[in-house]
Amino acid sequence: MAAIKMTISLSKSLYDRLEKYRKAEKLSRSEALAIAAERFLATHEERAIMKNLDDVFANPDLQREQKELSDIGTASFQKLLEDNPW
Repeated sequence: MAAIKMTISLSKSLYDRLEKYRKAEKLSRSEALAIAAERFLATHEERAIMKNLDDVFANPDLQREQKELSDIGTASFQKLLEDNPW
């Protein structure tokens, strides 16, 4: 994988936290920042997926279809129990 060099500015307190973390984990600054960026992006991507799912399941047509299927399943199960005594 090709590496890209960049310069960033951090507050002193964030830099100190990063240094403490990376030293405890025996990581280079680059490794620690790469981990932080990966985690940040993964969280953002998960939130986007959840929002998309929320939008899909908020669809009234889908909700109606789910209710109809649930009602059919419940009725079928009740019929099965009535027809087959234990």
